[in-house]
Amino acid sequence: MRQFLNQLFKVFLSLFYLSIFFNTNAQTYHPNAIKKIIEGASPDSIGVHQLNNLSEILADKDAEQSLQLAKKALELAETLQLKRHKGIALNHICIAYYRKGDFTNAFTFGIKALRWNESISYPPQIALAYKNIGAVYHSQFNYKLAIEFLKKALDIQTKLHNKKEVGRALNNIASSALDNRDTSLAKAYILSSLAHNKALKDYYQLALAYRTAGDIADHMRQIDSAEFFYKSALLMAQKANSDFMKEASLYRLAKLCYNRKAFTMSIRYSNEALVFSKKLGAKSETAEIYKLESLALEGIGDYKKALFAHKEFSNLYSLMHQEKKIKQLAEMEAEFGLELKQEQINNLEIEKAGRVVQQNRYTVLIFCLAMMMIAVLIMLFIIWRKDKSKQAINTELNEQKKSLEEILVLKDKIFSIISHDLRGPIASLSAVLPMLEPESLDYDSYAALKNNLSKQVKSLNLTLENLLIWARTQMKGKTLPNKKPLMLGELVDRNMDILLSMADQKQIQLTNSIPENCIVFADMHQLDIIIRNLLLNAVKFTNKGGFVIAKSIENNETIVLTITDNGIGMSEIQVSQLFQLKTHFTTQGTRNEKGIGLGLLVCAEYANDNNCILKVESEQGEGTIISLILPKA
Repeated sequence: MRQFLNQLFKVFLSLFYLSIFFNTNAQTYHPNAIKKIIEGASPDSIGVHQLNNLSEILADKDAEQSLQLAKKALELAETLQLKRHKGIALNHICIAYYRKGDFTNAFTFGIKALRWNESISYPPQIALAYKNIGAVYHSQFNYKLAIEFLKKALDIQTKLHNKKEVGRALNNIASSALDNRDTSLAKAYILSSLAHNKALKDYYQLALAYRTAGDIADHMRQIDSAEFFYKSALLMAQKANSDFMKEASLYRLAKLCYNRKAFTMSIRYSNEALVFSKKLGAKSETAEIYKLESLALEGIGDYKKALFAHKEFSNLYSLMHQEKKIKQLAEMEAEFGLELKQEQINNLEIEKAGRVVQQNRYTVLIFCLAMMMIAVLIMLFIIWRKDKSKQAINTELNEQKKSLEEILVLKDKIFSIISHDLRGPIASLSAVLPMLEPESLDYDSYAALKNNLSKQVKSLNLTLENLLIWARTQMKGKTLPNKKPLMLGELVDRNMDILLSMADQKQIQLTNSIPENCIVFADMHQLDIIIRNLLLNAVKFTNKGGFVIAKSIENNETIVLTITDNGIGMSEIQVSQLFQLKTHFTTQGTRNEKGIGLGLLVCAEYANDNNCILKVESEQGEGTIISLILPKA
């Protein structure tokens, strides 16, 4: 009898709190009502059930109040080991965070709810968890995964014959399909949703369905139909007494009016929507409404109010951006494996809290000090994380700065080369060309001048070729070489023929001692350029009457091509600077031949591409030996 009276007293107490909490239209509540309900909740299944129910009722009216109720329900459920009530509370926390626009926490508790309800085999709440996770994925623009989770929820609700949730799932899939640009799938599901929810006379789900139908019509540019559906959604939201759906419908009507340049109506709808978004604590939606309102105010020329609305949008956007930097949804997905361990820690903390209630003041003080230490450690950890993130950003910026500086140095080097080494020969050619008049020159002078010009053009062409090839490899990235077996002796012969006239002028003997069966594995075009540049340098820096000899040495896996001359040679410092961009230099030949010093840079680039090794041995006044180690075919 006493137990019955206790239960009856708890029921009357709950009704009393409900009467305090809601007025006749279930929209307003007393400021201290939530606090009283949480403090007065009975520590049993009835109290947990009442907290969960109130949290569900407030989900689309006041997300923050709904969250507090759900958290208290979770705390009691874990203390009392009420498994199903715990699964319900986890889902309600997920929904509350979602309504607040805190998608990271929404996703975290959605996964916790799914895994907990799967562990206790509770299908209704498993389906709800699937639906909530799908909604979060939708908010993060991952519509493919959103549809996948929502379809799982629909399958379970269909098997459970839960008609109300079936209607909800149909509408959610339609909305995600529309955002995924699958209009045909969206239309199919929204028609099913409208028919299903009309039969149930579920005003809230009808509001959702009409809203999605309006989105589809708006996407298809059927403006009149979209307006009809949005107004129908607003009417259903009023019947369902849903602040969330009122805000969503009003925002869409405001946007529709703005697109029609009906700015005054757009402002009116925006102001009404703001009332509900602020009440729900939905920062993302509030920011979007302020942004739309600022544009509409600009449309009517009220720039002062437009500036205020834009500032409100900027403040909210900045706040959400900072929160997003601190908590990334992708980081939460990587930490799923730690959830069971965290759940065990939470259970231990709850047990510890229960023991603290029965301990003396000294124990309470120790516990408080411990909590303070934990809080300090957490704060230090957060500060450490921020510093680490800042250091990573600074490192990346420094690397980008270094890369940019290298690009600028490269650019200056190329323009310097073009300015100093190409302008002179071209100017010389421009001055000499008008002299090529057969009437003013005898035949021998004409032939000599023509032959000299031909050599200058060939030299200039080779210079341009080296410059352009090298600049392209530096600024546009390298292309993969087309390697194949090549006759090394033929390549050397061909390039010696090109340089024969230049060698004859200096009475330099060119000798090719490479056997016919010497076959290497390389890119023909790149190897041809390497050999030509090495032979050109040898001729350029060899005195009159000298020699240039090409030989090969065959090993097990490589062939070493050596080009030897008895020219002027180089110092050790010059040899060390040959293949470096920053120490790039050019030297005139023995007959004042000009060059740009890029030949060996091109050789180094192409040798590296073909897995070759370039070695230089030189001594001033004694000549130079350049060795190219090539893979054998």
